[in-house]
Amino acid sequence: MQSMTVASETPFLALITAGALLAGCQTLPSSVPTVFSGNIAGVRRAEMAGEYIVAAERLKALSRQAVAPQKQRFEIEAADDLRRAGQVAQAQRILASVRIGPGEPALVDRKTLVAAQIKFVLGHPKTAARLLARLRSRRLAPRLLAEADELHASLLVAQGHPIAAARVLVRREHLLVRHSDIKENRQQLWSILSQMSRSHLETAQVSNPVLAGWIALAKIVHETAAGSAQRQQALTTWKGRYPDHPASGRFLAALSAGAPPMPSRFRRIALLLPLTSRYSIAAHAVESGFFGMAAAHPDPGHPQINVYDIGANPDAAGKFYRRAERQGAQLIIGPLGRDAARALLASTTLKVPTLLFIHTKIAINAPDGNVFQFGLPAQQEARQVAERAFVDGHRGAAVLYPDTPWGQRVASAFSAYWEKLGGAVDASQSYTPGLSQYAGPVERLLNITQSLQRAQMLRNLLQMRLKFESRRRQDIDFVFLAADPEDGRLIKPQLDYHHADSLPVYSTSNIFGATADPADDRDLDGVTFGDMPWILIGNGRMGRLRAELANDQPYVNSPLDRLYALGMDSYAILPHLGALAADPGATFQGATGTLSVGANGVVHRQLVWARFEKGLPRLVDHFLKYRGRFAADKKMIIPPPPLS
Repeated sequence: MQSMTVASETPFLALITAGALLAGCQTLPSSVPTVFSGNIAGVRRAEMAGEYIVAAERLKALSRQAVAPQKQRFEIEAADDLRRAGQVAQAQRILASVRIGPGEPALVDRKTLVAAQIKFVLGHPKTAARLLARLRSRRLAPRLLAEADELHASLLVAQGHPIAAARVLVRREHLLVRHSDIKENRQQLWSILSQMSRSHLETAQVSNPVLAGWIALAKIVHETAAGSAQRQQALTTWKGRYPDHPASGRFLAALSAGAPPMPSRFRRIALLLPLTSRYSIAAHAVESGFFGMAAAHPDPGHPQINVYDIGANPDAAGKFYRRAERQGAQLIIGPLGRDAARALLASTTLKVPTLLFIHTKIAINAPDGNVFQFGLPAQQEARQVAERAFVDGHRGAAVLYPDTPWGQRVASAFSAYWEKLGGAVDASQSYTPGLSQYAGPVERLLNITQSLQRAQMLRNLLQMRLKFESRRRQDIDFVFLAADPEDGRLIKPQLDYHHADSLPVYSTSNIFGATADPADDRDLDGVTFGDMPWILIGNGRMGRLRAELANDQPYVNSPLDRLYALGMDSYAILPHLGALAADPGATFQGATGTLSVGANGVVHRQLVWARFEKGLPRLVDHFLKYRGRFAADKKMIIPPPPLS
């Protein structure tokens, strides 16, 4: 076991809470015509499940059936759901097309708010603030004013004014009616205050007694240990001073028992990794990213991190988890490895907050429910490929995947979600990876084989040579290719040769080796793929982080760089997990993607999109203020160093 003391604040990675309110479902009117009520229920179910593309498509379908002003209302909400799904360009296009007639000021206000939220997500806070100021100068309905206040708080946090943001959220609570909305608002408020350092809390100047009470609670959590007599006495004193404070009741009882919804600061953290196993290189990459991020910004209130080497036996994960718990860990991260995580879940009750490196459907025994699932599963990326292709306007898919357990999982995840979106899988074909050429699988995928067979049958029938040109099937309009760089470089030319050069090809991050290789990757030209900001973005926050953290790490420009980024985000996201879990619309800008927390604590990632051009990945969403990392300066591209 090794330990290191590190920082607990990462102010350069911002939590975005713009436009929460349960994915926009509250903005749909309660007086929807009866003919649409069943469809609206389906929209809300999709939003609650985090399936915003599905919700947006249903709203677009409703808009085609509706008349003004209901039509415009559906269009605005479809744009908002696309924003939540990370499809900001499409959201902007739909919003710009909405034409609102005279006499509908509420719809104008709603459109303005969604436009402001989009500008905020795009990194244009000044424009978002101007739109918000224009909106707040009007007399808004309480529900819309509550959303405007939430965006206002997010802008203030991004500008480095957490106390001002907390003041807005205290005021906002008076606009809320539903208990769930009030609970979310308080969780966001608590998340902001509990991330502040003790010194900043001490110097905060406030006159509002409710906000003063929240700040006093945050100080108590900083100064006392969970479950201690000292904390109990401090909370008793606090209750006497603030007898009617909204934090009284269940929230106060949770703080007293030491089990609040999810702490945002920890004194002792345990990291479970198989450092001495066949996964040691991957484990060390995650460890390096975790400590690199942790050490980036020292803070007097830093936690202690203890690393437990669980070794080569996955069944030992439960033993090390329980040891970390006995030794006082307030948060446990890991273990790394599917088998180890499954062994842990089968043998152990997770009694402390836990961040698992896995996405699983296995039942989790956790009495407090503070368990989160964070990883880089290809299935999640495959579903995002489906979303991207659908938003790009495609409907007929051909799937080409390796005949391996990984390939089958990826193809199944893509196909299931593609059909849920409303697309059709018109062709599906596996291939054996590692071949020298892939003409056979590609011909079968495109029905070239049948075309050749028909030609041969005619030759045999007519007993003469025929001039023949094979034709591919015409019922598909794009290909989903699941492949690594080596296989992809051989498959894409085969697609082009067999008359599929005009078909868009989409893939997961697995298609890119994470290093510039224009000579070999020219064979991938035209392939669009999603990857993490850490790999693709060369400027802004990612550029600064790379300059600060990655210059001397041995994983740069290799596939292990993604695991390094997983380690970075595993640390950076910790203060925000509670707020993300409480608010389905909240996102966190991480190295691995735009992160949010869905059902069962699953952390979802929104990727950045690139397309190979002249052998280099080029960012395709030009409306973002990003510069591609590999297109910025080819002279700075260096070969990856050895890993041993």
